[in-house]
Amino acid sequence: MKENFLTFCIDVEAFDLPNEFGTGISKDKMCGASLEGLKALCKIIDGLDIKMTFFVTKEIAAIFPKGIELLAAQGHEIALHSVIKRQEKEDEILNSLIDQKTFIE
Repeated sequence: MKENFLTFCIDVEAFDLPNEFGTGISKDKMCGASLEGLKALCKIIDGLDIKMTFFVTKEIAAIFPKGIELLAAQGHEIALHSVIKRQEKEDEILNSLIDQKTFIE
């Protein structure tokens, strides 16, 4: 019998959409909204046989390290959601990616 698969990939990053539309919110509120969403998602999938890939920024991993470790311990994949500034030069981008990857690991 053929099995069906569904891939879930979740971005875990600061909720900065209001800033993109000129409505400034604090970094605490941006990260807080993201963490509340992550907690709500975890309540939904808790106890189900569902594994996801969570793309996590360094910023969120620094604020919520135990939560990210718990996701990994539950069998979810943790991947780097990199943040690159457009004005960075190629070597700066590479160094930034290495730093972010090392931190997430």
